[in-house]
Amino acid sequence: MTTPTLTDINELVERLASLNADTAQPIVMTLGGPSASGKSTLMDLLAEHFGQLASLSTDDYYIGRSRMRTSMSPDDAKNFDLPEAVNLAQLAGHILSLKNGQSVERPVYDMLTSEPTGKTVPVAPQPIIVVEGIFANHPIIRQHATLTSTAWRSFEDRLARRMSRDVQRKGYTPEQIRRYLVDVAEPAYQAHCAANDQSVDFFIAR
Repeated sequence: MTTPTLTDINELVERLASLNADTAQPIVMTLGGPSASGKSTLMDLLAEHFGQLASLSTDDYYIGRSRMRTSMSPDDAKNFDLPEAVNLAQLAGHILSLKNGQSVERPVYDMLTSEPTGKTVPVAPQPIIVVEGIFANHPIIRQHATLTSTAWRSFEDRLARRMSRDVQRKGYTPEQIRRYLVDVAEPAYQAHCAANDQSVDFFIAR
């Protein structure tokens, strides 16, 4: 992705607040971006500002390693950065339910085992619904969005962030993390997500 024209987080907050004040309908905002681009940090800032948010992450809707092995090709079953690795239809259904004022049961995914836990967490409808994750701007999701955005960082920054995160979270070595990002995650992102993330309302760096 080429360096976009970035927007200050305060401008995004003002736009969300304005949309929320102008309509009685829930506002749905997507927050896409490549791995380790700062999506979770931006989500925390939005939650701090607005208080009550209904937040959903595409990470929570991974189908898991076992199901990937039975439903995807042997090569693809190793790649968690493909849209097929996520139950986007279930996520879209949950967005619609929240927009209609209905609570949903968000699945809980275990990053250490790479499997759904079978547990769920209730998410109540709120005036602002934020969907974040690598696939947040996928057409299946963004068709329900009022506002779209992408978190942006340079590849070098993202590599450093992912190394810091995944060494602690998954116990991977720095070389394993670098090879996965360079050989798997980044090519998959460019092939399946980059174009969607380039045609958004806001680019945010954090």
